[in-house]
Amino acid sequence: MSLRSVFFITTITFLLLGRKSSTQPESKKVSIKLDFTYALPVEAIFYSLKFTSGDTVYIKQHFQPQTSSYAVLNKEERLKVDSIITNLNLSALDTLYDSHDIDGAEYKLNISKNDTLKTITIRQAPDELTGLIDYITELKAKLKPKPLDKKN
Repeated sequence: MSLRSVFFITTITFLLLGRKSSTQPESKKVSIKLDFTYALPVEAIFYSLKFTSGDTVYIKQHFQPQTSSYAVLNKEERLKVDSIITNLNLSALDTLYDSHDIDGAEYKLNISKNDTLKTITIRQAPDELTGLIDYITELKAKLKPKPLDKKN
């Protein structure tokens, strides 16, 4: 085999390998933000959680005493929230799930996943959202919030 043939085969091989890797889709990181509001008037529970795209959650307690605080999620907690939302098909979800209960619990979700934003009001949670709602309410109970310093 001549030097020219070896050079030609090597060049073709590199070109084909380079082309193959450039045609494979790049995995994109999903950008997720979530605002979650929970109200249960008969037990005087009314709070909101705002999950940023990072590891911070802002917490607002709406009943007395009204408080604003924040908490930092650990990596596992953030990955769990992201995983649940990533697996949701936002376009298949309705914007209202109503049970017609007057005194029942109510949830409001504003979910932003990449360029899609969905606002959902829930009085009776569908199966698709039960895991997310249950996880957030459990997470809220174990978070250790710190007060927001309004002076800064």
